Amino acid sequence: MALGLDDKKYTLDDSGNPPSGQGCRTGVPPPMPLISRDVPAFGPDENAQGKPPAANDSDYTSQWESYELPTWLAYDLSAVDAAARTSIVAVVYNNRISAYDHALNGDANVYAGFAAYRLEGSRAAGGSLPADTAWEPLAKVEGNTRHSRQHVLDFTGFNWIRIVVTALDGIDDPPRVSLDLDVHDAHAGRCDDWIFFGDGVTEQGLMVDGGDTLAARIGAAFPGRFPLMECGGIRDWSAERARKEIPTAGFLTDFPGHYVGLAFGWEDARADADPESFYTFEKNLAETVLAQGKVPVVPKIPWGPQEPQQSAAKAMNEQVDRLYAELPAVVRGPDLWSLFEQHPDYLTGDWGVVTMQGRAEVRRVWTETLTTTVYAPH
Repeated sequence: MALGLDDKKYTLDDSGNPPSGQGCRTGVPPPMPLISRDVPAFGPDENAQGKPPAANDSDYTSQWESYELPTWLAYDLSAVDAAARTSIVAVVYNNRISAYDHALNGDANVYAGFAAYRLEGSRAAGGSLPADTAWEPLAKVEGNTRHSRQHVLDFTGFNWIRIVVTALDGIDDPPRVSLDLDVHDAHAGRCDDWIFFGDGVTEQGLMVDGGDTLAARIGAAFPGRFPLMECGGIRDWSAERARKEIPTAGFLTDFPGHYVGLAFGWEDARADADPESFYTFEKNLAETVLAQGKVPVVPKIPWGPQEPQQSAAKAMNEQVDRLYAELPAVVRGPDLWSLFEQHPDYLTGDWGVVTMQGRAEVRRVWTETLTTTVYAPH
């Protein structure tokens, strides 16, 4: 099957995913519209502060909450065009947990997470909540320690989607679950699906929180588009650790999309790591992404306020230029060095916690760069 966007063509395989070397690798990616925004939402716990509609509004700070277990959240998608809900990607977020996978940095202070859940669909007519017997299983997860996950679902014939949380991941007292659930139309493939792995600058700057997300900025620049953009940042994550942990933790194999941000180097520079070693680690990461049929996106390492981080990051950015030259399939991300060098006030603390203004600027430069490198016709 082929889909046209402007004058570009995208060849998809039988599962609706562009084969390696085709489709997503050239041209502007076909949109993956967000089809769950403000559709009717239902849940069991009317006493919780976060009501069901908070799960699919435009502000990711206002999440749905429930103090019951097991608990559930359901959307009526029956009013969405049937062609837009044959193949979907459902993504669940909890922005109360900052690290993408808290198990990797030993953070026990997590709140309102979803350790076990399942996704279900119902073919019942829209309008009235389906009976419990009218739901069919679509996906199941156990032992989850991530703040967000994606699921590709064959949704043909279904009108409703429901997430059922059966175990919590957190230290809340009383226990509670808190989440946003988005559903994207993927019938044109999953080209416009992103995850950004990186260190604390990524964790802080690209978190899916509030209304000013990177996806919202891209959507504002290109009406009708709302890419699926998941933040895979973990504070203190170095390229040396990531090139081992990303494959072993299954992050790439679980990710069904196409673009993979690799925003590392900040922590390596803090440790005054050897630039050649950093290059080896970053190249290994990029080649691992390419071997999965996906596209790596690599930004410049941010400027830092102290030595040896500052000098080390400068030397490592020369290795990023080398990576661009040796692996032309790598998409060039923003120049985060210049951003923070010109605005040291965007950082605070000895090693540079990113301020709220700085986080907004990180999203701005990512938006401007991707507008040129990915979304502008070329």
